[in-house]
Amino acid sequence: MKKLLSRFKSDQKGFTLIEILISIAISAVLGFGAAAVLSQMFGENRRATTSMENTQQVESVGYWLTRDALIAQIIEPGASAGFPLRLKWQNWEFGAGGIIVNNQIEYSISGENLMRTTSINGVTQTQTRVASNIDVAETGCTYSATDHLITLDVTAREGTATKSYTYQVRPRPDNF
Repeated sequence: MKKLLSRFKSDQKGFTLIEILISIAISAVLGFGAAAVLSQMFGENRRATTSMENTQQVESVGYWLTRDALIAQIIEPGASAGFPLRLKWQNWEFGAGGIIVNNQIEYSISGENLMRTTSINGVTQTQTRVASNIDVAETGCTYSATDHLITLDVTAREGTATKSYTYQVRPRPDNF
């Protein structure tokens, strides 16, 4: 029986210590490489997501301001970088006996948010956040009464990622 076992053991071949160390080193290099690639992928995804969010914030401001400026008859920029920006117009409520209705939309900055407040005859109707992550130092609004041109520079910033855009909106000429 011992003879059989010794013969069985001598026929077996295994890995040498050097072969095992080389395989561990190769596995470690592949593992570190895979970890680096995954880390890069997740970091790039985070940067792309942040950039897209900033772009959406800036585009939201442009959409709402353009929409509201086309209605405005009176444009009143505020003293602090043009905010609060007030857009006003009048219309008739014929169903209520021909009453003039005074409408106002006010854009203001609250913290890092650009807010839009609608009022009818001085009574606040709605207040909504148009954009967040607004860089207050780089966001401002001007109005040229001679050219009837609203210029809005808006920057959204989250971390180190920024998105800036300048909107120039010319209200309808028949409103003046």
